[in-house]
Amino acid sequence: MNTSIRHVAIALLSIVVGIVAMRLYRAPEPLPRDAPPETFSATRAMAHISALCRQPHYIGMAAHRQVRDAIVARLRALGYEVEIQSTTAVRKQSWGGTATNVHNIIAIHRGTRPGKAVAIMGHYDSQPNSLGAGDNGSAVAAMLETARALRQLSRPRNDVIFLFTDAEEAQLAGSRAFMEQHPLAKRVGFVANFDSRGSSGPVILYEVGPDHGWYINGLRRAVPEFFGNSLTYEIRKTLPSHTDLEPFLEQKIPGISLGFLEEYAHYHSLTDSPSNLDPASLQHIGNSMLGIARYFGDRPLDAVPQGELTFFNPIGHAMVHYAPWGNTLLLLVVLGLYGLCLFFGARRQRLSLRGIAAGSGGMLASIVAAGIAAWGLKTIICWLNPHFTAYPASTFYNAPLYYLSICAFVLVIQAVICHWRFKRSSLDNLACGALTVGLIIAVALTLFLPAGAHWVVVPLLFAVSAWVIVFHFDWSEAKRPSAFYTALAIASLPAITFFVPQLRFMFTTLGLSTAPLVAPLPPVALLFLIPQLHACWRIHRHLLWGLCLVVGLALLVAGQFTSSWDAEQPLQSHLMACFDMDSHEAIWASNSRRTDEWNARYFEHAVYKPLTEIYPDAQRKRMKSPAPWTELEPPNLSVLSAASSAESNQLRLRLVPARAASYFRLMFPHSAKLSAVTINGKSLRFTTAESDRDNGSYDDLLIRGIDARGVEIAAVCSPRPFELTVIEYSPGLEGLNGFRPMPDHIIPSFNNQSFKTIVKKTFRVNASR
Repeated sequence: MNTSIRHVAIALLSIVVGIVAMRLYRAPEPLPRDAPPETFSATRAMAHISALCRQPHYIGMAAHRQVRDAIVARLRALGYEVEIQSTTAVRKQSWGGTATNVHNIIAIHRGTRPGKAVAIMGHYDSQPNSLGAGDNGSAVAAMLETARALRQLSRPRNDVIFLFTDAEEAQLAGSRAFMEQHPLAKRVGFVANFDSRGSSGPVILYEVGPDHGWYINGLRRAVPEFFGNSLTYEIRKTLPSHTDLEPFLEQKIPGISLGFLEEYAHYHSLTDSPSNLDPASLQHIGNSMLGIARYFGDRPLDAVPQGELTFFNPIGHAMVHYAPWGNTLLLLVVLGLYGLCLFFGARRQRLSLRGIAAGSGGMLASIVAAGIAAWGLKTIICWLNPHFTAYPASTFYNAPLYYLSICAFVLVIQAVICHWRFKRSSLDNLACGALTVGLIIAVALTLFLPAGAHWVVVPLLFAVSAWVIVFHFDWSEAKRPSAFYTALAIASLPAITFFVPQLRFMFTTLGLSTAPLVAPLPPVALLFLIPQLHACWRIHRHLLWGLCLVVGLALLVAGQFTSSWDAEQPLQSHLMACFDMDSHEAIWASNSRRTDEWNARYFEHAVYKPLTEIYPDAQRKRMKSPAPWTELEPPNLSVLSAASSAESNQLRLRLVPARAASYFRLMFPHSAKLSAVTINGKSLRFTTAESDRDNGSYDDLLIRGIDARGVEIAAVCSPRPFELTVIEYSPGLEGLNGFRPMPDHIIPSFNNQSFKTIVKKTFRVNASR
């Protein structure tokens, strides 16, 4: 075979395998409405999303009650007995505490034997400024369709609990209330939490608990299209969890979280709508949910084996798993093979210590340069498009164009470094230098992220094995070129199938703002693809980096041309109206650092300072400007009773909202010596040390989910008079003086305080009332 043809073939093979790996990393096709009744149909489930996700349904909103009633009605129509757990969830925080009125919906598909149950869980509330189709209408609709499908099948061994949690967007209040207060919580033997972010993408396992080996093994059988990776588990262990699964894991209940994560710009946005939701992603949710309910519903859950696994998809949804010590064993094998590689390479006089060191240095330089370049590109992109910072992780709707452009420029850096090294070093030395860097990374992962070390160890095993064979038989471009390129091309396939989907997952999960953390992944992948880079270099020395430079620039230009906003890609804008009832002062405020075409009218005389007019202890700077006064009803706080002694005062307060769907922040000064608060019979204890209390600090109490009747609060505090600051947050700005409605191409920011009316009033509390 002609040498040039070989070089083209090895380059094309890598591209084709990468495309195949990406194509296999996708959700299944949605089934039609007339699919068999015992199967899950995304088309049937989409009807639920269209009905439930017409408007935001945050806790306390009228739409939230309507969604709850619709879920209950549908479950009862399917023949389920439905319980609504209406309670108050309280939680101590470092800055005070929270109390949230929640209404969890519980339905049980009865099994044939008593014992542990399987819980299928998803939250039904949305963010205040989101329609919630993906987060989390997709789970709610899938649960209703799964509940219907299960009625068509024979009864399982175990009960299957459908738990529609409330107030997940309010610090997981619903799932905490279930775990802490409901007797069914003790019967849960396994929980599958479904919670997505964005509007599309394959469903992945992104959160698992410890001792997960037995149910990971089961998931392979339960879910045909299962995507999961123990590296995600290892990383997740180092990060705080913010899903409904957290309270279950705290109580050592086995569980998982699954969801789709792509199209980050729709997260917590009005664009998280039924029309933007990909039915294929919904089908993937449903297939996973129904498979889990059927499989774990028929398995004993009372006594389960312990242990963890390394697990991953080598390509597509094929799954490999083994004990984590297997990575250590593989690493030892790789170290042995690496030693053979050096021995045979040196014996054939194809390797030198200096050449390997030069190759390692070049590869390390490319990894560092990739992070620096990505940071520079991200900074330039956000400077050219300041409105990106209004979106989660600076991720605009066209973010994939920028992800690809960053990858292209990173490849330019790698190609330029290899071009320079190929002129001064041999392919053998450069490739073994790259494998040396890979070996260092593998050792670090094995030590610190043992269940995730496969990510580098497995590709390294194939690559080092190939070079041992090449050096042992003395294959090279000059001698046996066909065998040389065939061995190296085959050995590179695991690196391609591992890294291409992982790169897509990392970019879409973390967003544009974290591109400098993700950008080193391509050069790590390229540690195993030095022969492919050499083949491109031999075809034409400037072909690879020149082509990647052109592609990167073209993608950047395409990104700029598609970075404007319109009704299909609306601009997110942040604005809140603040009213200080004590000083009769009104303020427009924004968490944004700069204005946009819509909110600029409110900040003609803006300053950037802490919002101390509302928050006496504020330190965070916000953009603020004077606003016209609007006569509003203040929050209504009344003292029902006060029983004082020389040491303390026991207060009973009633707090009534002035506006619908309000929630409150109560700021007790430390001089009040707050020691306990009881809300709806649920108590919070405050243990701030006396030495930490001063008149400039506060114990905060955040109360959410209050209806028009208000809430009663019992507090044990100082017998001395003190000033209690009450801040009421209510959704919307309509009806305020000076407010002009948003045009179709402007929507509220994803931030929880965006598009809020905030009213502050200070009450003087006396022991004598």
